Amino acid sequence: MFFTILLLQFALAGGVMAAGKGGGNGGNIVLLKVCPRCHQFMNYGKMYCAKCAPIVAAEREERRKQANRRYNRKRDKKYEQFYNGKRWRVTSKKFLDSHPKCAWCGDTATEVDHIEEIKTPSGWARRYDESNFRALCTDCHNKRHKRFQKRMPPEGG
Repeated sequence: MFFTILLLQFALAGGVMAAGKGGGNGGNIVLLKVCPRCHQFMNYGKMYCAKCAPIVAAEREERRKQANRRYNRKRDKKYEQFYNGKRWRVTSKKFLDSHPKCAWCGDTATEVDHIEEIKTPSGWARRYDESNFRALCTDCHNKRHKRFQKRMPPEGG
């Protein structure tokens, strides 16, 4: 007679649990962990369980949309219409297809930077001129525009 024994062992580190079926010749061990949202046991290797993953993804997407709305409220409508316009989307995609590497670090380029910023009158006139473009990765583009950098407190203050 073959008996299947379910073995459960709690590993104290990180709420990980090993579950396995033991029998006459041993069995497979599956690592389980606790979903941080609903606290149910789930297979190790994913951040959230199958029930919570789409909910968390939808929440993240909503937060991203809200952040974009806040950003766009501060942005001049002229530039918002330019960057959301079909002509720019097609032009920038075509440029990235022909310039796949970041001009600064050599990583995969994801964004097109205007060398002469479009906020200047001459930059606005050259906004579709490819000689005014350079392909950059997101990190280099953020560095170029000094975005998301920690502000240093004033010295001697």
